[in-house]
Amino acid sequence: MSLPNFDKETWPKTPTGNTDWEVLFEQPKDGFLPYIESAENPVELRGRALKIIGTLYTRKDDTDEIERLSGEIYELIPDELAGKHVPVVARAVVQALREIKAYRIKKAHEFDLQKLTGAAKDDRRSETTTLQSLKKAINNRKLRQNLLIGMIAAGIIFIGLSTYFAVPLIDKPEDGELAYNLILEMEYAATGGAVNGKAYGVHLRSENKLGNIAVVAAGVPRASCIDTAWGLRQKGQLFINSLSPDGKSRAAMEKICAESSGKLTFRWVPDKQ
Repeated sequence: MSLPNFDKETWPKTPTGNTDWEVLFEQPKDGFLPYIESAENPVELRGRALKIIGTLYTRKDDTDEIERLSGEIYELIPDELAGKHVPVVARAVVQALREIKAYRIKKAHEFDLQKLTGAAKDDRRSETTTLQSLKKAINNRKLRQNLLIGMIAAGIIFIGLSTYFAVPLIDKPEDGELAYNLILEMEYAATGGAVNGKAYGVHLRSENKLGNIAVVAAGVPRASCIDTAWGLRQKGQLFINSLSPDGKSRAAMEKICAESSGKLTFRWVPDKQ
């Protein structure tokens, strides 16, 4: 399937001018929900879920809730999640996202009615309550028990977010999506999240020197160098094999990736700490 449309400015509209949430979520070719359902491994599923949540919730008062939710997603979808459980978890995420879709459709209808009476206002005071539906699905006890049983049966010991994972992935996403997911892992590590010891074949570690956190990624695939470098450089200082790019442009990333020889090691210090 095609990638979903993450550009809010070009989202489909209803005849009344509201976002067409039904199309955005359900469109078979490029909808949010088919995108979740088509994930083939834990890395894709986790990255796609985080991307959609980050796209839907962009207001300042959403930040804390999104951080908590992201932590739950990382806990529910570790790299070593058995392949047979991926569709089960994906269905739980889809179910919760459908509740978010229904809530937004309901609010759009209410807004249309208010416009008819001249009392329209953009009210998202309870918007973050829809996030609770996803947390409810993620924390579903029966689902967690089934996943845990499956992991034990497969000989996997799941300790939780504090675990130092070192399990290589079964499959690798395409270069562009790999870069995006790697950036997510590094951003999460920079906020104090547990470092995924080996994500996408890349060795990760975090360092804290004099109060400044740096995330180091060793073995970044050359095919993902430009996209990964460009994404990280927009949000902090970046060194690739001890070289720093000249500016933040994509051309600067192309240049430094071309000049860096051998295995690629990224060192990233985020601006916001």
